[in-house]
Amino acid sequence: MSGKGGKGGKGGKGGKNGQKAGKNDAPAVPKLKALKNVTVPVGQKTVLKCELFAGGKQTKIEWYLNGKKIDNNPTRQIKMKKKSRRTISELTLMKATESDGGKYTCKAINDQGEDSAHADVIVNKGKSEIKKDIILSK
Repeated sequence: MSGKGGKGGKGGKGGKNGQKAGKNDAPAVPKLKALKNVTVPVGQKTVLKCELFAGGKQTKIEWYLNGKKIDNNPTRQIKMKKKSRRTISELTLMKATESDGGKYTCKAINDQGEDSAHADVIVNKGKSEIKKDIILSK
């Protein structure tokens, strides 16, 4: 009798499949990949990428500059992309200005919790502006 009686065994296919589908649909605590610090010249376009690798479909991603929420606008554009099982939020600074410099935070939020990643953006002034600062300081 041993080996042939499969009906009473552990882990029938129906139970495992049901559990897997439930895990994929249920939100988990969000997890973000670390952001990279960026140095960009004035007037240059730059992109910050925030990658969510856990959290589920209901996870909301928000961007902040020095603690203030960034809204999608012509100078700072936010786009969401799906890549395999990951979601990527891209913040594009169309033409960096000095006011774009600071600490950027990408925050992922859902019912299970939140996670955040940070990056510093340094906007370099043009050569003519640096010369003016030197003249003014003498």
